[in-house]
Amino acid sequence: MFEDVSGFGAWHRRWSALQGNKLCFWKYPDEETRKEPMGIIDLKRCVTEKVGLIPRDICARPNTFELVTVRQPRRGEEDTLVSKTYNTMTSI
Repeated sequence: MFEDVSGFGAWHRRWSALQGNKLCFWKYPDEETRKEPMGIIDLKRCVTEKVGLIPRDICARPNTFELVTVRQPRRGEEDTLVSKTYNTMTSI
């Protein structure tokens, strides 16, 4: 997972599981059965039409894919490495 950490991009490997329409993720596979997920992506908000591996010239990490979700913008929100705010929505 690519995250914005104080303005710098950071990659973190995560274990994920699909639960209904939500993609839940943990740090390690064994945490799935004993901890709440550290994050959840609501796939109902996903606007990515086709999910597949990203070309290596965009991201050199193997087996990388991109999911883009949208939500209402928050007051005073600014663009980051992982989000972009438009007039009526924020893409993440």
